[in-house]
Amino acid sequence: MISTSFIRFAASAEFLIDLLISSSALLIEDPSSLGRIISYQTKGKYIAIDVWVHTLFHLLRWGTQGNIDLLWTNATGLSGLIVVLVCPLITFPMFIPQLRL
Repeated sequence: MISTSFIRFAASAEFLIDLLISSSALLIEDPSSLGRIISYQTKGKYIAIDVWVHTLFHLLRWGTQGNIDLLWTNATGLSGLIVVLVCPLITFPMFIPQLRL
């Protein structure tokens, strides 16, 4: 017997997958419309948001499991922390003109 919780999870997971696929498709240039180019600013925003959402869900998962120390005691957590700290230095100038050199 399938529980109602699993059905709700599967439905929300399907929605999230569809949402991610449709938003990721924004970054892929459609060869049939040569005039349509996704802007540099849009790509920068997408990458910045993606990194922060990804990090948020890792922190939520580790926090609820009582493993938040993986952030600084594990090589994967530490490298992820470094990426989250460095990512704004790369992506923010992509969509905030005042930060460009």
